[in-house]
Amino acid sequence: MDKKLPDAEDDRDRAILGDIRRIGWSVIQINPDNPNDPGPLYSFSVGLVHTHDHPEIILLGLKHAIAGQIINNIGGLVLLGQRIEPGRVYNDLASVPLVFVEVDPAYYSKYVAYALWLCGGSNFPMLQCVWPLKSGHFPWEEGYDKRGAAIQPLLGRRNPHPS
Repeated sequence: MDKKLPDAEDDRDRAILGDIRRIGWSVIQINPDNPNDPGPLYSFSVGLVHTHDHPEIILLGLKHAIAGQIINNIGGLVLLGQRIEPGRVYNDLASVPLVFVEVDPAYYSKYVAYALWLCGGSNFPMLQCVWPLKSGHFPWEEGYDKRGAAIQPLLGRRNPHPS
C-alpha cells in the first residue's frame, strides 16, 4: 500500500516506524501495570494494514516471547502473500491450534493505541489470535474453563465458518 506513515514523536515511535519500513510490521508488547485493573498480558502488530493491506493481529494472555514469535510467523506468511482467515483453524503457526476472530473496533482504544495512531483512527481491520487452554478447549466451546476469560478475553465474535 502507498500510505504515508505518521511522524515520529519519540524514540519508540522511530523504532516502530523503522520496523515497519524495514520488514512491514512491528510487534508491540504490553505488560499491564495498573494494580486496580491489571488486564491480560498482550501483544499486537502494527503495520500489516499499512504495508500489506492485511488485518493487524492481537494475541492476549501469552508470554511476550511466544506471542511475538507467533505474530512474526504470521507476518512472514503475509509477506509471502498469504492471508489469515477468521474462523479457520490453523495447526501450523504454533504448538497448539489457533483460530482468528474479527476484533470489534470498540476495543481498539483500550488495547491498540499505537495502531490507532499509525492508521489515523479506527478504520482498519484487526484479528484476534485465539489459543486453546491446556484442556484443548477454545473460549466458545463447552468445557472451557471460564477463568480463561481473564487471561484471554474475546474481543469479538467467532465466525463459525471462514469468510
